[in-house]
Amino acid sequence: DHQEKHQRLRAAGLPERAPEDRRQRYTGKIQTALLRSIEPASTPSDSSLLWDAVRIVVRLLKQADALAGGAGLAWHDHCRAAKKRARKIQFTRGRPNRVLLYHELIGIAHATLAYLRQATAQLAVAANPLI
Repeated sequence: DHQEKHQRLRAAGLPERAPEDRRQRYTGKIQTALLRSIEPASTPSDSSLLWDAVRIVVRLLKQADALAGGAGLAWHDHCRAAKKRARKIQFTRGRPNRVLLYHELIGIAHATLAYLRQATAQLAVAANPLI
């Protein structure tokens, strides 16, 4: 781990040691802070990705609804429920509790995706009545 830190510091162009005029050593905390500033932003969690997917699909459904012009696309906006589950997952302790919340969030994502598939089929028929 220590060797890996030094290699990443060198790769980023940061000095391994302080300049000679200042005889100061980098402590572990300073190295960690420097490495955090070099590394990319934190990766999103699975729950936030699922919530984001639901949000994007709902945006597409709203656009499809506008295109259909009141053709009666049947769907529900599950953004709020997805966000609630994602936030609960983020702050819930214990794997069994999180697993239940993940099942609910995945169910919401599946339902939203089913709405999108249904809207796609309805828009395809409305755009070309010969199908």
